[in-house]
Amino acid sequence: MRRALYLSAIAVVLLGGVMSGQAPARDAHYTKEQQEVVDVDRSLNEAVLHGDVAALDRIFAPDVMFIGGDGRIWNKQQRIEDYRSRNRALTSERMIDFDIRVFQTTAIVAFTDWVEGTRDGRSFKTRSYLTRVYMKRGGPWQLVHQQSGTLETSSR
Repeated sequence: MRRALYLSAIAVVLLGGVMSGQAPARDAHYTKEQQEVVDVDRSLNEAVLHGDVAALDRIFAPDVMFIGGDGRIWNKQQRIEDYRSRNRALTSERMIDFDIRVFQTTAIVAFTDWVEGTRDGRSFKTRSYLTRVYMKRGGPWQLVHQQSGTLETSSR
């Protein structure tokens, strides 16, 4: 299964399919639950790219925790305010090595992320490794935890 996911991720990257913040498209080897999480993750990435705080409010669980590559921790309101202020805006995102695991009502998504954008008026490019944890608690899948580790960054 892992080898199949890995080969699929390579094929998607080589074909240019993981662009503009999109998780991999529908794939016959995903289970129904995996596809639901992939769809939510795609919606999350699109909401981040477009600053859609209403969508983020729906996707983020009330008790979500974010841990940044610099070790800072944010809660839901802090993260939504960060996106609402547009102090940090993404202009492009490319995901590679996308992997998803579903364990009943908990899902783990992991990938390498290449992001470009602006922060406090300065341009930046960052490559990070992200892990997202989604849970389904009697409703739709929601993000409950995200942790990123910055692999490299540059600012202009």
